Amino acid sequence: MDTPGLFPETPARGPSRPAAALSLIVLAFLLLLGLTLWQVSRLKEERDASQRQVDELLALMKSRPVTPPPPPAPSPDPPPLPPLIVPEVVPAPRVTVRVLPTGESPQERIAQGIQEFKAGRTDQAELQFFRAVPDAYVHLLVARLAQDDVREAFSLLTRAAGADLLWFKKLNPRSLFGTAEAFEKMLASLEARVRADPLDRESKTLLAYLHYHEKGAAYAKALLVEVLAADPGHAAAKGFLENVDK
Repeated sequence: MDTPGLFPETPARGPSRPAAALSLIVLAFLLLLGLTLWQVSRLKEERDASQRQVDELLALMKSRPVTPPPPPAPSPDPPPLPPLIVPEVVPAPRVTVRVLPTGESPQERIAQGIQEFKAGRTDQAELQFFRAVPDAYVHLLVARLAQDDVREAFSLLTRAAGADLLWFKKLNPRSLFGTAEAFEKMLASLEARVRADPLDRESKTLLAYLHYHEKGAAYAKALLVEVLAADPGHAAAKGFLENVDK
């Protein structure tokens, strides 16, 4: 009978834990490496197969004859254009402007201008009046006023007053018109302008000139006083008022 020793026997031990873990890591690495090599091999085979397909396709394309595309069908001829119709040119009526001889006096030119104005040829009338300035400033004033050009008419009024203090006595504006209706139309238009704007000093001064011959000096003075009440420095109205009784 065996006598047990003084110390108990130590049981047999298996492999240590670090060795087992290292074995597992090595095994996993080998598996991953094998998988990677297999994947690389498979990709290489696929690439080689694709390259072979490309080479076969290129060889097939080179072996086939190249057929040029058929020429495009000729386009049909466009329909003929209709004949060009050239409209008949009607010549504009010729306007004859009478040029006065240089020897005619301003009064003769004014008389010719009055005839043209009464006949309705305003442009030719103004041409004759221009040739007779400064004697015809008032005639031009009435001609412009008849065309409802109040601004230019007032400018001519100031020029007429600068040439002659008694400018307003040189012409009865009604005598310049061929018909009473034409004069009344001009007068009504100016009166309507003054009613619409009682502070329109230029229109009111022009109206004073017309009514000097229609209603007398007292009516003209009343209009001029209204102008100067609104604008004491209005030179045209002031000069007109100072000379209206002369």
